[in-house]
Amino acid sequence: MTEESTPTTEYQAHKRSLAKPIHDLAEIFERYLDNYLKNHKLSPLQWKVVNAIMACRTLKLGGHLFKCDKCDFEQPQYDSCGNRHCPKCQIAAKFKWVNQRLDELLPIPYYHYVVTMPHLMNRLAFYNKRVVFGIFFDAAAFAINIFANDPRYLGAKPGFIGILHTWGQTMSQHVHLHFLIAGGGISNDGTRWINLPYREKFLFPVFAVSQVLRQRFAKLLTKAYEKGELVFPDELNHLKNRKCFDKFVNKIAWKEWYNYAKKPFAGPEDVVKYIGRYTHRIAISNYRILDIENGNIKFSYKQYKNKREINQEITLSADEFICRFLDHAVPERFKRVRHFGALSPGCRKTFFEQARALLNVKAEQLREQVATTLDLFTGRDDVHRCPACEVGTLIFRGLIPAYYRAPG
Repeated sequence: MTEESTPTTEYQAHKRSLAKPIHDLAEIFERYLDNYLKNHKLSPLQWKVVNAIMACRTLKLGGHLFKCDKCDFEQPQYDSCGNRHCPKCQIAAKFKWVNQRLDELLPIPYYHYVVTMPHLMNRLAFYNKRVVFGIFFDAAAFAINIFANDPRYLGAKPGFIGILHTWGQTMSQHVHLHFLIAGGGISNDGTRWINLPYREKFLFPVFAVSQVLRQRFAKLLTKAYEKGELVFPDELNHLKNRKCFDKFVNKIAWKEWYNYAKKPFAGPEDVVKYIGRYTHRIAISNYRILDIENGNIKFSYKQYKNKREINQEITLSADEFICRFLDHAVPERFKRVRHFGALSPGCRKTFFEQARALLNVKAEQLREQVATTLDLFTGRDDVHRCPACEVGTLIFRGLIPAYYRAPG
């Protein structure tokens, strides 16, 4: 383990991230939303997102009052909005989700596979998020299943989790899927565990996977067109013509899609960190916002060059910042995190029971192994200790009534 990745430094880094950020999204909306609305209209979904973020952890939603049992210190704790686009709400949701996954780990390699939708699809995807993103998930899962079931590569039913991200580091439109793929599977007769034959070199041949994926994507997109499921705004009105649409789909099908598979994770602990970082991420966190004065928003982002991570800063007008953020609002009840194959809801329990038996490992052993990593990752402290005297315990004293309830 390198000096940069020791438990102590990871814990310290996480503790710093728990400090109150300089600025937050709610502050930006409160300051600049009225001006933004002079030239832009919000959809019902975007209104719901904005209202929830501005009301989150404020008196608008009410809360709970706590008082120290050793001194006179009182602390109100206001309720969260629970909206999945809210940066304040995702930390708790992330830790809860990660904890549920601890019983679903095996002592095997796990691979991080990423596939990116070509930017040629950006506008059509923007106006048809539910349909196009669903097709993207289905096409990618189809391609992974094809190669996993091939005896040359695995010859077993794979288990994998897919996570949709629609943004790049500067909140530009960049639709891509992150997959966490188990490096093995159970044979069709259920009698043995099969490891990937080339697990030290690669997961699957990425160029071949890309070919299958984009052909499948084109087929499903054409079916959606034929069923009348796609919406074409004025700028894409020409695609209503069947010949124009077929020409567009052919470009998508033959264009090379950027995809890659990283080396397998070192162990279950790294998997815990991975799923914690990616599952509940949103377009921008409050900690990246550096300045919001004079109608401009400055925020940090990471640029990757020659396998190096470089911290950069960018400044956008408030209107452009708000527009970019709201463009990434995901339709209600759309599942951004999906489980496939052996990890799908109907197969998960049986798969893990069989896999642990074949690998001769107990669930308790793995949970104990990664529990320390989870505690380190979450940075748990005694949240009930009084911050004033640091001796007493904060005791619940009553409810704080809400005077406004955010939509949804």
